[in-house]
Amino acid sequence: MVTKRNIIILLIICFLIFTGFSGTGIFYKEYIHNKDSVNQVIFRDEEKVNIIKTNKESYLIERDNIYYKVPKDALIRISRTTSRYRVIENTPIFDEQRGAELRILFKGEILELQKVDGEYGYFRTTTDKIFGSVHLGDLEVCLEESLSYGVSKVNKTIKNGDSVYVLIKGEMVAIKNYVDGNFVIVDEANNEYLVDKSFIEYRHADAIVSRSSISRKTRSLSKLISRAYSLIGRPYIYGDAGKRGFDCSGFTYYLFKSQLGIELPRSSHEQVKVGKKIEKSDLVPGDLLFFNTSGRRISHVGLYIGDGNMIHASSGKARVRIDTINTGYYSQRYVTARRIIE
Repeated sequence: MVTKRNIIILLIICFLIFTGFSGTGIFYKEYIHNKDSVNQVIFRDEEKVNIIKTNKESYLIERDNIYYKVPKDALIRISRTTSRYRVIENTPIFDEQRGAELRILFKGEILELQKVDGEYGYFRTTTDKIFGSVHLGDLEVCLEESLSYGVSKVNKTIKNGDSVYVLIKGEMVAIKNYVDGNFVIVDEANNEYLVDKSFIEYRHADAIVSRSSISRKTRSLSKLISRAYSLIGRPYIYGDAGKRGFDCSGFTYYLFKSQLGIELPRSSHEQVKVGKKIEKSDLVPGDLLFFNTSGRRISHVGLYIGDGNMIHASSGKARVRIDTINTGYYSQRYVTARRIIE
Protein backbone atom coordinates (compact mmCIF):
# COMPACT_ATOMS: atom_id res chain seq x y z
CA MET A 1 0.00 0.00 0.00
CA VAL A 2 1.30 3.43 -0.92
CA THR A 3 1.50 5.62 2.19
CA LYS A 4 2.41 9.26 2.74
CA ARG A 5 5.64 8.07 4.35
CA ASN A 6 6.56 6.07 1.24
CA ILE A 7 5.80 9.04 -0.99
CA ILE A 8 8.10 11.24 1.08
CA ILE A 9 10.87 8.65 0.80
CA LEU A 10 10.36 8.38 -2.95
CA LEU A 11 10.49 12.15 -3.39
CA ILE A 12 13.68 12.47 -1.38
CA ILE A 13 15.35 9.69 -3.35
CA CYS A 14 14.23 11.26 -6.64
CA PHE A 15 15.70 14.58 -5.53
CA LEU A 16 18.99 12.91 -4.71
CA ILE A 17 19.16 11.12 -8.05
CA PHE A 18 19.46 14.53 -9.68
CA THR A 19 22.73 15.71 -8.18
CA GLY A 20 22.13 19.19 -9.55
CA PHE A 21 18.75 19.59 -7.79
CA SER A 22 18.42 23.30 -7.16
CA GLY A 23 15.35 23.92 -5.03
CA THR A 24 12.36 26.08 -5.93
CA GLY A 25 11.63 28.86 -8.38
CA ILE A 26 8.87 31.34 -9.22
CA PHE A 27 7.81 32.68 -12.61
CA TYR A 28 7.87 36.49 -12.76
CA LYS A 29 6.01 36.57 -16.08
CA GLU A 30 3.82 34.22 -18.07
CA TYR A 31 5.83 31.61 -19.93
CA ILE A 32 4.52 29.37 -22.73
CA HIS A 33 6.33 26.08 -23.14
CA ASN A 34 5.94 24.56 -26.61
CA LYS A 35 5.91 20.89 -25.76
CA ASP A 36 5.33 20.02 -29.41
CA SER A 37 3.77 21.60 -32.49
CA VAL A 38 0.26 21.11 -31.09
CA ASN A 39 0.42 21.15 -27.31
CA GLN A 40 1.43 24.18 -25.29
CA VAL A 41 1.94 24.36 -21.55
CA ILE A 42 1.38 27.71 -19.85
CA PHE A 43 3.17 28.70 -16.66
CA ARG A 44 1.43 31.63 -15.00
CA ASP A 45 2.90 34.73 -13.43
CA GLU A 46 3.82 33.93 -9.76
CA GLU A 47 3.58 30.15 -10.24
CA LYS A 48 6.02 28.23 -8.05
CA VAL A 49 7.80 25.10 -9.30
CA ASN A 50 10.52 22.67 -8.26
CA ILE A 51 13.84 23.25 -10.01
CA ILE A 52 15.48 19.87 -10.55
CA LYS A 53 18.65 20.67 -12.46
CA THR A 54 20.40 23.72 -13.81
CA ASN A 55 22.93 24.36 -16.54
CA LYS A 56 24.39 27.49 -18.11
CA GLU A 57 21.26 28.52 -20.01
CA SER A 58 18.26 26.68 -18.58
CA TYR A 59 16.46 25.05 -15.67
CA LEU A 60 14.87 21.61 -15.63
CA ILE A 61 11.66 22.09 -13.64
CA GLU A 62 8.93 19.74 -12.42
CA ARG A 63 5.18 20.25 -12.36
CA ASP A 64 2.73 17.42 -11.64
CA ASN A 65 5.51 14.82 -12.12
CA ILE A 66 6.27 16.13 -15.64
CA TYR A 67 9.62 17.75 -16.42
CA TYR A 68 10.16 20.85 -18.56
CA LYS A 69 13.25 22.64 -19.75
CA VAL A 70 12.85 26.44 -19.48
CA PRO A 71 15.28 29.32 -20.08
CA LYS A 72 16.81 30.93 -17.00
CA ASP A 73 15.30 34.32 -17.72
CA ALA A 74 11.77 32.88 -17.34
CA LEU A 75 11.82 32.46 -13.58
CA ILE A 76 13.71 33.30 -10.39
CA ARG A 77 15.32 30.67 -8.21
CA ILE A 78 14.21 31.55 -4.66
CA SER A 79 15.67 28.63 -2.70
CA ARG A 80 18.39 26.03 -3.02
CA THR A 81 18.67 22.55 -1.57
CA THR A 82 21.52 21.69 0.76
CA SER A 83 23.04 18.52 2.19
CA ARG A 84 21.25 19.31 5.44
CA TYR A 85 18.09 17.50 6.58
CA ARG A 86 15.66 18.23 9.40
CA VAL A 87 14.12 15.54 11.63
CA ILE A 88 10.31 15.78 11.32
CA GLU A 89 9.48 13.26 14.06
CA ASN A 90 11.49 11.49 16.76
CA THR A 91 13.39 8.62 15.15
CA PRO A 92 16.40 6.38 15.92
CA ILE A 93 19.84 6.74 14.37
CA PHE A 94 21.57 3.39 13.82
CA ASP A 95 25.15 2.41 13.13
CA GLU A 96 26.12 2.14 9.46
CA GLN A 97 25.07 -1.52 9.26
CA ARG A 98 21.78 -0.65 11.02
CA GLY A 99 22.42 -3.31 13.62
CA ALA A 100 22.64 -1.15 16.72
CA GLU A 101 20.66 1.92 17.74
CA LEU A 102 22.97 4.80 18.69
CA ARG A 103 20.35 7.16 20.15
CA ILE A 104 17.02 8.85 19.43
CA LEU A 105 16.99 11.90 17.16
CA PHE A 106 14.50 14.52 18.24
CA LYS A 107 12.14 16.55 16.08
CA GLY A 108 13.90 19.63 14.67
CA GLU A 109 17.45 18.28 14.82
CA ILE A 110 19.61 18.98 11.76
CA LEU A 111 21.65 16.26 10.05
CA GLU A 112 24.24 16.42 7.27
CA LEU A 113 23.90 13.82 4.51
CA GLN A 114 26.96 11.73 3.68
CA LYS A 115 25.42 9.16 1.28
CA VAL A 116 22.14 7.37 0.44
CA ASP A 117 21.50 3.66 0.85
CA GLY A 118 17.99 2.71 -0.34
CA GLU A 119 15.39 4.09 2.06
CA TYR A 120 18.11 5.16 4.49
CA GLY A 121 20.70 7.89 4.47
CA TYR A 122 24.05 7.92 6.22
CA PHE A 123 24.23 11.17 8.18
CA ARG A 124 26.31 13.15 10.63
CA THR A 125 24.48 14.87 13.48
CA THR A 126 25.34 18.57 13.85
CA THR A 127 25.09 18.56 17.67
CA ASP A 128 27.23 15.64 18.87
CA LYS A 129 28.88 14.68 15.53
CA ILE A 130 27.57 11.12 15.51
CA PHE A 131 27.63 9.24 12.19
CA GLY A 132 24.82 6.80 11.49
CA SER A 133 21.90 5.63 9.35
CA VAL A 134 18.47 7.29 9.49
CA HIS A 135 15.24 6.41 7.69
CA LEU A 136 14.58 9.05 5.02
CA GLY A 137 10.85 9.04 5.71
CA ASP A 138 11.48 10.75 9.06
CA LEU A 139 13.38 13.67 7.50
CA GLU A 140 12.82 16.65 5.24
CA VAL A 141 15.29 18.39 2.97
CA CYS A 142 16.45 21.78 4.24
CA LEU A 143 16.22 24.66 1.77
CA GLU A 144 18.30 27.81 1.99
CA GLU A 145 17.51 31.24 0.59
CA SER A 146 18.73 31.92 -2.93
CA LEU A 147 19.43 35.47 -4.10
CA SER A 148 19.28 36.36 -7.79
CA TYR A 149 20.98 39.11 -9.74
CA GLY A 150 19.22 42.14 -11.19
CA VAL A 151 20.16 45.62 -12.39
CA SER A 152 18.22 48.79 -11.65
CA LYS A 153 16.79 50.62 -14.66
CA VAL A 154 15.82 53.73 -12.65
CA ASN A 155 17.06 56.23 -10.08
CA LYS A 156 14.57 55.99 -7.24
CA THR A 157 14.18 55.86 -3.46
CA ILE A 158 12.22 52.89 -2.06
CA LYS A 159 10.95 52.97 1.52
CA ASN A 160 9.92 50.17 3.85
CA GLY A 161 8.94 51.68 7.17
CA ASP A 162 12.04 53.36 8.56
CA SER A 163 14.34 51.58 6.07
CA VAL A 164 15.38 53.18 2.77
CA TYR A 165 16.92 51.65 -0.36
CA VAL A 166 18.22 53.84 -3.17
CA LEU A 167 17.96 52.35 -6.66
CA ILE A 168 20.68 53.70 -8.94
CA LYS A 169 20.46 53.06 -12.67
CA GLY A 170 22.98 50.41 -13.68
CA GLU A 171 23.71 49.23 -10.12
CA MET A 172 23.19 45.63 -9.02
CA VAL A 173 20.32 44.57 -6.77
CA ALA A 174 19.89 41.30 -4.87
CA ILE A 175 16.48 39.75 -5.67
CA LYS A 176 14.97 37.46 -3.04
CA ASN A 177 11.47 36.78 -4.35
CA TYR A 178 8.60 37.96 -6.55
CA VAL A 179 5.19 39.01 -5.16
CA ASP A 180 2.18 40.70 -6.81
CA GLY A 181 4.12 42.11 -9.76
CA ASN A 182 7.02 43.26 -7.60
CA PHE A 183 10.53 41.97 -7.14
CA VAL A 184 11.46 41.60 -3.49
CA ILE A 185 14.97 43.01 -3.12
CA VAL A 186 17.09 43.02 0.04
CA ASP A 187 19.80 45.20 1.52
CA GLU A 188 22.79 44.21 3.66
CA ALA A 189 20.64 44.10 6.81
CA ASN A 190 18.11 41.79 5.07
CA ASN A 191 15.46 44.52 5.00
CA GLU A 192 13.02 43.74 2.18
CA TYR A 193 11.71 46.22 -0.40
CA LEU A 194 8.96 45.74 -2.98
CA VAL A 195 10.08 47.11 -6.35
CA ASP A 196 7.91 47.17 -9.47
CA LYS A 197 9.38 44.63 -11.88
CA SER A 198 9.52 47.29 -14.62
CA PHE A 199 12.25 49.04 -12.58
CA ILE A 200 14.57 46.02 -12.59
CA GLU A 201 16.27 44.11 -15.40
CA TYR A 202 16.51 40.52 -14.23
CA ARG A 203 19.80 38.82 -15.10
CA HIS A 204 19.95 35.03 -15.27
CA ALA A 205 23.72 34.72 -15.60
CA ASP A 206 25.23 32.39 -12.99
CA ALA A 207 26.93 34.55 -10.38
CA ILE A 208 27.63 34.52 -6.67
CA VAL A 209 25.09 36.96 -5.26
CA SER A 210 24.94 38.06 -1.65
CA ARG A 211 23.76 41.06 0.31
CA SER A 212 27.38 42.23 0.48
CA SER A 213 27.43 42.42 -3.34
CA ILE A 214 25.44 45.67 -3.15
CA SER A 215 27.67 48.53 -4.26
CA ARG A 216 29.25 51.00 -1.87
CA LYS A 217 27.48 53.82 -3.72
CA THR A 218 24.07 52.25 -3.14
CA ARG A 219 24.86 51.58 0.52
CA SER A 220 26.12 55.14 1.07
CA LEU A 221 23.15 56.84 -0.60
CA SER A 222 20.66 54.60 1.21
CA LYS A 223 22.28 55.44 4.55
CA LEU A 224 22.31 59.16 3.75
CA ILE A 225 18.68 59.38 2.67
CA SER A 226 17.45 57.10 5.43
CA ARG A 227 18.90 59.53 7.98
CA ALA A 228 17.40 62.50 6.11
CA TYR A 229 13.93 60.93 6.36
CA SER A 230 14.40 60.38 10.10
CA LEU A 231 14.95 64.13 10.61
CA ILE A 232 11.71 65.27 8.99
CA GLY A 233 9.89 67.56 11.40
CA ARG A 234 13.00 68.84 13.19
CA PRO A 235 12.91 72.65 13.64
CA TYR A 236 14.55 75.19 11.37
CA ILE A 237 17.08 77.18 13.42
CA TYR A 238 19.32 79.66 11.62
CA GLY A 239 23.02 78.88 12.06
CA ASP A 240 22.41 75.41 13.54
CA ALA A 241 23.77 72.12 12.18
CA GLY A 242 22.08 69.62 14.43
CA LYS A 243 22.41 70.76 18.05
CA ARG A 244 18.80 71.89 18.33
CA GLY A 245 17.75 71.98 14.70
CA PHE A 246 19.05 72.92 11.26
CA ASP A 247 19.29 75.67 8.74
CA CYS A 248 19.38 74.54 5.11
CA SER A 249 23.15 74.15 4.70
CA GLY A 250 23.49 72.93 8.27
CA PHE A 251 21.14 70.09 7.36
CA THR A 252 23.19 68.92 4.35
CA TYR A 253 26.47 69.55 6.22
CA TYR A 254 25.27 67.37 9.11
CA LEU A 255 24.03 64.54 6.85
CA PHE A 256 27.22 64.11 4.85
CA LYS A 257 29.52 64.44 7.86
CA SER A 258 27.59 62.25 10.28
CA GLN A 259 26.64 59.48 7.83
CA LEU A 260 29.53 59.37 5.35
CA GLY A 261 32.38 61.26 7.02
CA ILE A 262 32.36 63.88 4.22
CA GLU A 263 32.82 67.44 5.48
CA LEU A 264 31.15 69.96 3.19
CA PRO A 265 31.59 73.73 3.42
CA ARG A 266 29.15 75.22 5.90
CA SER A 267 27.18 77.63 3.66
CA SER A 268 25.03 76.92 0.59
CA HIS A 269 26.95 79.37 -1.62
CA GLU A 270 30.16 77.45 -0.75
CA GLN A 271 28.63 73.97 -1.00
CA VAL A 272 27.69 74.70 -4.61
CA LYS A 273 31.42 74.80 -5.44
CA VAL A 274 32.13 71.18 -4.47
CA GLY A 275 31.35 67.92 -6.25
CA LYS A 276 30.33 67.55 -9.89
CA LYS A 277 27.79 69.70 -11.69
CA ILE A 278 24.69 67.71 -12.69
CA GLU A 279 21.92 68.58 -15.13
CA LYS A 280 18.42 68.53 -13.66
CA SER A 281 17.43 65.75 -16.06
CA ASP A 282 20.24 63.54 -14.68
CA LEU A 283 19.48 63.85 -10.96
CA VAL A 284 19.84 60.81 -8.72
CA PRO A 285 18.89 60.51 -5.04
CA GLY A 286 21.64 62.02 -2.89
CA ASP A 287 22.45 64.95 -5.19
CA LEU A 288 22.48 68.45 -3.70
CA LEU A 289 20.02 70.99 -5.13
CA PHE A 290 20.70 74.73 -5.07
CA PHE A 291 18.29 77.66 -5.27
CA ASN A 292 18.31 81.45 -5.42
CA THR A 293 15.68 82.48 -2.90
CA SER A 294 17.14 85.89 -2.06
CA GLY A 295 17.43 87.36 -5.55
CA ARG A 296 21.19 87.83 -5.31
CA ARG A 297 23.03 84.45 -5.22
CA ILE A 298 22.73 80.81 -4.13
CA SER A 299 20.91 80.99 -0.80
CA HIS A 300 19.25 77.60 -0.28
CA VAL A 301 20.20 73.91 -0.57
CA GLY A 302 18.29 70.64 -0.31
CA LEU A 303 18.89 66.90 -0.72
CA TYR A 304 17.29 65.22 -3.74
CA ILE A 305 15.44 61.98 -2.87
CA GLY A 306 13.97 61.06 -6.26
CA ASP A 307 10.62 61.48 -8.05
CA GLY A 308 11.09 65.26 -8.22
CA ASN A 309 11.28 65.70 -4.45
CA MET A 310 13.82 66.95 -1.94
CA ILE A 311 14.23 66.91 1.83
CA HIS A 312 15.42 70.25 3.19
CA ALA A 313 15.33 72.57 6.18
CA SER A 314 12.70 75.14 5.18
CA SER A 315 12.87 78.58 6.80
CA GLY A 316 9.39 79.42 5.47
CA LYS A 317 7.80 76.34 7.08
CA ALA A 318 10.25 76.39 10.03
CA ARG A 319 11.08 72.68 9.86
CA VAL A 320 12.72 69.88 7.89
CA ARG A 321 10.25 68.70 5.26
CA ILE A 322 9.73 67.26 1.78
CA ASP A 323 8.96 69.57 -1.14
CA THR A 324 8.73 69.19 -4.91
CA ILE A 325 11.27 70.88 -7.15
CA ASN A 326 9.32 70.56 -10.40
CA THR A 327 6.43 72.92 -9.71
CA GLY A 328 5.75 75.99 -7.60
CA TYR A 329 8.15 78.01 -5.49
CA TYR A 330 11.30 75.90 -5.75
CA SER A 331 10.85 75.13 -9.43
CA GLN A 332 10.97 78.86 -10.18
CA ARG A 333 14.10 79.41 -8.06
CA TYR A 334 16.12 76.31 -9.00
CA VAL A 335 19.69 77.10 -10.17
CA THR A 336 21.84 73.94 -10.30
CA ALA A 337 22.75 70.59 -8.74
CA ARG A 338 25.99 68.99 -7.55
CA ARG A 339 26.89 65.31 -7.05
CA ILE A 340 29.06 64.58 -4.05
CA ILE A 341 29.04 60.73 -4.19
CA GLU A 342 30.42 59.35 -7.44
